[in-house]
Amino acid sequence: MRYWIYVEPVSADSSEPVYTIMSDKAILDSYYNYWIQRMVEANKQVPKSLSETLEQCILDWATIHWAVEVTPLVLREFTMGKR
Repeated sequence: MRYWIYVEPVSADSSEPVYTIMSDKAILDSYYNYWIQRMVEANKQVPKSLSETLEQCILDWATIHWAVEVTPLVLREFTMGKR
């Protein structure tokens, strides 16, 4: 299971960062239905393999959120409250 991190400001008036970490599963649970509907509506070629389709969905989500994959060390630091 991979994890991804992205940063957003607390509000439009603040530059204080909020770090959000999401797993592949959480991304698919929250984004897949929306993503696949948009692909069908746009007549986009969806990979025939389910694993390729899920991977493309995750990569599209990561692109939209400017997310990067989290290494185990970074994940441990975040979960232990060091950031």
